[in-house]
Amino acid sequence: NWDSTERIRMPKQQRKGPRNQLIGDGIYLYSRSKIHKSKGRGLVKKQTKPIDPNHKIMKMTKKASPIAKLRPSLTPGTVVILLAGVFRGHRVVFLKRLASGLLLVTGPFKVNGVPLRRVNQAYVIATNTKVDISGVKIPDRVNDEYFLKTEAKKPATPIEDGKVEPKKSKKDKLSKERLEDQAIVDEAVIKALGGQKTTMGAYLH
Repeated sequence: NWDSTERIRMPKQQRKGPRNQLIGDGIYLYSRSKIHKSKGRGLVKKQTKPIDPNHKIMKMTKKASPIAKLRPSLTPGTVVILLAGVFRGHRVVFLKRLASGLLLVTGPFKVNGVPLRRVNQAYVIATNTKVDISGVKIPDRVNDEYFLKTEAKKPATPIEDGKVEPKKSKKDKLSKERLEDQAIVDEAVIKALGGQKTTMGAYLH
């Protein structure tokens, strides 16, 4: 019979087969936990390398998507149909392409109520109808920044004797600027249409 107190030690050169030998009746020389520890499994290695304080962490930055090429069917003066937004289904006149790649269109406002606005070319259908807008001069301030909301948040107004002072907004000033620009563009585009009550005006309406 084999005595568990005895150790079977063999030179490395004479060892054949696995180290954990089967003694008999399903009993192995070493337990599973001892084999597990001897192989170094389950041990968490501590980081011994010092952290460099001057090391710069690379930040993931999203690259700006390139501006898509303008479709050949979209030329200044082309009548397009809007496919999305508040004015979906309306026919508008394409005026020019802005620096961001968006299209600047108008109804005109006096004809069908569509003001100057930016539209992605993916959401318009170009028609075969075109308007000669060579005489239409668009104000230089009508660009991408023209349509952005630049009004900063104001701190809450102090309450005095239970009365709150009404907040003053720049909406009136902004609307006046847009009304002036819209009037200038509308007048030029309607003149290019030949009038508001012409066939072209009825087509846009």
